[in-house]
Amino acid sequence: TQDLYTFHPGTGRFTPMELGGEKAKYTKRLFTDHEGNLWIVAENGVYTDKEGTVIPDDIRRATGITECPAGTIWIATEYGLWKHEKEPGTFERIDNKQISACNLYGIECDSQDRLWISSSEGLFSYDCTSGKVRHYSSACGHVCTQYTVGGSGHLPDGCIAFCGVGGATVIDPAMIKENDFLPVPFLEGTSGPITVRRGQSPFT
Repeated sequence: TQDLYTFHPGTGRFTPMELGGEKAKYTKRLFTDHEGNLWIVAENGVYTDKEGTVIPDDIRRATGITECPAGTIWIATEYGLWKHEKEPGTFERIDNKQISACNLYGIECDSQDRLWISSSEGLFSYDCTSGKVRHYSSACGHVCTQYTVGGSGHLPDGCIAFCGVGGATVIDPAMIKENDFLPVPFLEGTSGPITVRRGQSPFT
């Protein structure tokens, strides 16, 4: 929990990893971006082996990290969401009251440039282009009452899984349509009882 090592298959030996003089305490996630840079998410901060990258000291208690198709790095913390633009190398905290009001536990990005975030208040989606946020409570069908820090990942079929208490929630992003209006219900007249069937949920 106090040190991070690299393993060399040729020698079969472990070597301590230098992180600018600090030690990554309670490492929660390792992530490699599309350029091959290693990112280390730890309780006392976020580290990278990319030379010249200076990560702000106030990014503490990080819980997850992902990269969107455009190459932007997104970091989830217990205090909110951060964005890192590789050019010009800036870090920015996302100012959103919904997301900042709860603890974030895991984060993944789908092929539509949309973030999926597990939290203490359920699941959120965040559009990386527009900044639009949508909240999905347990009423939407996901089974977890509390999510696990760093317990998320992509499945081969394009779905995203978040682990937690009570099981795992699997999201199919392709099934979720971001409509900005409520659909108008339409029922055909019948003399018998009306049965309303709930539509198939994108959460399993």
